[in-house]
Amino acid sequence: MLMSYLGSIGTVMAGSGLTEVLELCYGSNTVNHMLSGKAVSRALRGLLIVDAALQAVLLHTIGANDDDCVTGMDSVEFEITQVYEQLLAGCQEDVFTSEDTASAMQKLQETVSNFKGELSQRSRTAKLWFQFMYRMETVRLFIRAEHLSDWSLHEYAAARMLNLFAASGHFSYAKSGRLYVQMVQDLPDSHPWLYDQFANHGLQSVRRSDRQWAGIWTDLAIEQLLMRSVKSRGGLTRGRGFSESVRMTWVHTMHRCAGVHQAMTAITGLQHATSDQHVEMRNSRVKQDMMDQEKMVKWFQCHNPFCAVSASLCSLSTGLTACDDSDVTCDEAEKIGEKIQSYGWLLFLRNKIAKEGHCQVSSDSGKRGCCR
Repeated sequence: MLMSYLGSIGTVMAGSGLTEVLELCYGSNTVNHMLSGKAVSRALRGLLIVDAALQAVLLHTIGANDDDCVTGMDSVEFEITQVYEQLLAGCQEDVFTSEDTASAMQKLQETVSNFKGELSQRSRTAKLWFQFMYRMETVRLFIRAEHLSDWSLHEYAAARMLNLFAASGHFSYAKSGRLYVQMVQDLPDSHPWLYDQFANHGLQSVRRSDRQWAGIWTDLAIEQLLMRSVKSRGGLTRGRGFSESVRMTWVHTMHRCAGVHQAMTAITGLQHATSDQHVEMRNSRVKQDMMDQEKMVKWFQCHNPFCAVSASLCSLSTGLTACDDSDVTCDEAEKIGEKIQSYGWLLFLRNKIAKEGHCQVSSDSGKRGCCR
């Protein structure tokens, strides 16, 4: 589901300048795989760094009062700048309590949100990149829900993905994801015991350690434990022909072989070494991330999407501008996805009513998507 969502982001943001930003840190062929959703690890790192760079450029644009960036919202800009400066001063002097910091952060978030809403109405380009930041927030929520085993957050993040699936043409995930969210919402009534295990005990994700940020998806657990043990040297499939008898033996003994393999590697000291420190928190990774983020910040400062000079939708890299009467509607992806899902639901009801024989549906009305 996450792979498909990353591919949907790449589809909607095609031609916007996102490819050129990622090519500052990755090769062109790698970027193509990242935006298609295949290279998940690299795509997550690259897109999260782009989102962080956009956040930095947004705050800098608000506080810069640049003549080239005419927004027409001086009062909102002044309020955001004042709250931001007070927050920084209070943190540096260590005079803020936790309540003061929380209230200041909440006020800063509200004012920035208002600024985004007003700027989105003035510039389609800014609206497109604000939606990109919204989608990256959805990605973070989806990952956070799985790592922390938060069932309600998982349901919320999965529901936020549906509109983009429909708008980008990933109709299989739009349909299956919608059914999945509906089943999740009905889980307290249909399977109360299972809902209790998910909501109160956090058993929707797999944990191989007792650390807080350690929950992983079930398919990752299968690949990391069962499939690694079976397909590694000395496993069931190594050096054997994959006939029907071997396949049946593999399916029925996979879990047993994985347990034996793990026990033997633990006795011989050949188990896969893991570190208590997350790979993204190592000094080398943090240093590289900051260097790449600095490159992207400089690029966005030269191609600022938050300068509402023109209300038209334009590409940050090539400068091509979409006419108001053109078919380019990538900045309306959320609304388009919502309409597609609503229309699909009406079609479902139409076909169901026609199948049950409660009414007759003519061919003309079927083309228009309505029933009579």
